[in-house]
Amino acid sequence: MSTIKEILMLAEVLSMMESLSFEVRFEAGLIGFRAASALVPRDGYGVNQAKAILKARGWTYRTAGPHLGVSHPHLSEVLNGHRQSKRLLAAIATIPIAPPKPSRKSTKGAQ
Repeated sequence: MSTIKEILMLAEVLSMMESLSFEVRFEAGLIGFRAASALVPRDGYGVNQAKAILKARGWTYRTAGPHLGVSHPHLSEVLNGHRQSKRLLAAIATIPIAPPKPSRKSTKGAQ
């Protein structure tokens, strides 16, 4: 069941990439990350879309970096235009919703 949910989430992210047809987005969802990375348009998909995806999915650079297999400074450099990485942008396009943050229980006044 989680595979279907992951495919639907991937299709939702890829639907933001308007330069791809429905058939290509659907096939990328079925084939997975390698297909999605190969289908990233060379001219259309950029850092602004990647930043929007991370924000919409609830990720910070610090938490997304390790999930994507890079350090958070490298992620920052790519998303701020100081470095280029098609692989990283493709990985961001397939990133799932961030796991919930653990809640902090206050210990003040618990005496």
